[in-house]
Amino acid sequence: MVIHCQSGDRSSIAYSLLARHGFKNVRNYANGMSEWANEQPQMVVKDEKNVVMNA
Repeated sequence: MVIHCQSGDRSSIAYSLLARHGFKNVRNYANGMSEWANEQPQMVVKDEKNVVMNA
């Protein structure tokens, strides 16, 4: 599951809450949908909790 929001701040909070409650396959789209809408490059997994755009 990839959590996202406009800028990535609220999705970070959502990620933390889900992870704390035992969800295992959760990622935060760290840079937000604003970046995605402007750039539309390919999404890649950065680390255990974040997904970022591949520049």
